[in-house]
Amino acid sequence: MSLKKSTILKKVEAAVSFLYNLFDDQLNIVHIIVNGERKSEKLTYPNRYLFQQF
Repeated sequence: MSLKKSTILKKVEAAVSFLYNLFDDQLNIVHIIVNGERKSEKLTYPNRYLFQQF
């Protein structure tokens, strides 16, 4: 995704299901960095939705 420099990102929502259809014990760790602030979240099957506010 490409954002203009003037865009201010306040929240991120994502659906992550990478390899869930192959492994029901799949674990995904997602890192999101906005303006130098890093937030991480661990997603384990069946949870695949991520919501972060900055």
